[in-house]
Amino acid sequence: MINTKWQPKRDDSVTVTVVHDDDDKVTVAYGQTKAHYDKQRFFELFKPADNKPKAGDIWRFEDGEVFVFAVNDECVDYLWCEGDKVRLDSTRNWHAEYVSNVFEHNAEYVGNVFEHDDEFKQTHPDWYAETKAKEQEFIKLGEKPRKNPKGDPINPSYYQDGGIECIEITEHLSFCLGNCFKYLYRAGKKGDMVEDLKKAAWYAERAYLNGDEVPEIVKRRTQKIMTQNENIKQLMSKLGKYEFLVVIDNYIKELEK
Repeated sequence: MINTKWQPKRDDSVTVTVVHDDDDKVTVAYGQTKAHYDKQRFFELFKPADNKPKAGDIWRFEDGEVFVFAVNDECVDYLWCEGDKVRLDSTRNWHAEYVSNVFEHNAEYVGNVFEHDDEFKQTHPDWYAETKAKEQEFIKLGEKPRKNPKGDPINPSYYQDGGIECIEITEHLSFCLGNCFKYLYRAGKKGDMVEDLKKAAWYAERAYLNGDEVPEIVKRRTQKIMTQNENIKQLMSKLGKYEFLVVIDNYIKELEK
């Protein structure tokens, strides 16, 4: 989590930067002053600052890197790079999904590809100008917000009201797991709860027999979905496992009593 910004939980007016991080200790800088903390104590005292990403930001995680290329008030678009695999992705919950979890995934803010110091500007003026021109192109990519109108027939509210939209999960899953999750997400919101759960169970069994796997990004995102139904939350956490089939079957039987 080196280079990430944090604030004391009791004072939002102060922001510190993590300059060193190991298994047990964290060092932060505030101006010219540095302070050292035991890691557990650090998390008791500080919270992640609301670091709004910028086009060109690079974050490094245990299992890959993120390159932010477009930002607006609605979402953050980025490339997820894992080895030689690259995919396009988007989130409406950047702070919840990445910034607030940097210590869980050994994340590090690497820097911004468009930012250079004054020395670079003076020694490489043409290169600096070209870099800034390219930065403006990326900034323009995010200038047009993507909003879902009320009553959207393509992406209705019962696929959006969990904090993280249903599509932000299912687009990373196989056909069967994606449909299973879709029915879990909307269970009881569109129609009959039991009917939705039975459909989820049917697709879950097919996915299990096919050996379909749940990627890490889905595991992270499902943890952030807001639902008052603890049974649904438990099922989401067991997606793709044999245990899911047992739990959903028992839940359906309980509802049918």
